[in-house]
Amino acid sequence: MKLPSAAASLNCLKQAIDQKIVGETRKSFIKTCVGADGAEQR
Repeated sequence: MKLPSAAASLNCLKQAIDQKIVGETRKSFIKTCVGADGAEQR
């Protein structure tokens, strides 16, 4: 895993926790969040 994607994943996890997202919803949220972050961080 590349460091930037790890940082993006951690950032997304923090967002999910803040929004109290749990379970399968959290997994899909993080996948879409990381995908969006990767595209935006150029």
